[in-house]
Amino acid sequence: MLNIRNKKQVLIASSIATLLSVLLSLLIAAFILTFFELDPSIWKVILDLSIIIPLLVASLVTYMIFDQVMKIQLAKEKIEEMGKIDFLTQIYNRGYFTDAGQREIATANRYKHSLSAMIFDLDNFKQINDEHGHVIGDKVIQDSANTINSLIRDSDIFARFGGDEFVLLLPHTDLKDAENLAERIVQAVSALTISTASSEVNITVSIGVAVLKPEHSNIDHLIHAADEALYRAKLAGRNTSHS
Repeated sequence: MLNIRNKKQVLIASSIATLLSVLLSLLIAAFILTFFELDPSIWKVILDLSIIIPLLVASLVTYMIFDQVMKIQLAKEKIEEMGKIDFLTQIYNRGYFTDAGQREIATANRYKHSLSAMIFDLDNFKQINDEHGHVIGDKVIQDSANTINSLIRDSDIFARFGGDEFVLLLPHTDLKDAENLAERIVQAVSALTISTASSEVNITVSIGVAVLKPEHSNIDHLIHAADEALYRAKLAGRNTSHS
């Protein structure tokens, strides 16, 4: 949508232009009436037209300007949105997650509400890529992301961290609720299968879960805590979650 600033700029500019065009038109009409000594009976018609025509033209010009400003604004917003999104999965990318995560930490600290984070790692993903190729590997990443995305809230911040790793930030969520969600995600992902020409690919995920603590001064510290929990999940045999 148009932002407020652009709307005001267009309205102010069009209003000034309309006023000036009406004044100029009236001056021209007055000059014509005076110079050519026209019949007074047609004065009203000429004066009316000198007002109506500029108003009609100004309305058309204003519409065209609004239309162009809206197209520019929408294009700008689309470019900005594309800068936040991971191309393959259509979820947020790492850069956006880092910025949004820092804001969420500041908000959680300010208002004293809980904040949890998860980091996901697809089990044996390199082996899947090596055996079945990158097309199947991309499908594994996409289907996993879609499955996780279907289980979270609109207020949660889900992003691809890189390769086969994902991260999730859960505002207003304590450790217990985050652990419960992690278990549901593990079960949902493990139910996924992808058919290939020769076999089926089973997908599993390991998840590390952490909750914001006073020593976590930035998003990197919180994700590091979740990453340590992920390492413990891998040691436990994969296809599981740990905090």
